Amino acid sequence: MRRGELTSGAFLNYIVVAPRLRVYTEVAKDAITLPVFFENRFHEKSQILKL
Repeated sequence: MRRGELTSGAFLNYIVVAPRLRVYTEVAKDAITLPVFFENRFHEKSQILKL
């Protein structure tokens, strides 16, 4: 049963989250990693999110 849950969760991520994340990464100065994405998204200058 866990395999089905993981598969459905990955599929929902692919359908719902990934397209929105990709659109915003272009706006957020082409952020490649999630820490850089969050720094750009929340205008964080102290780089504490990279920790």
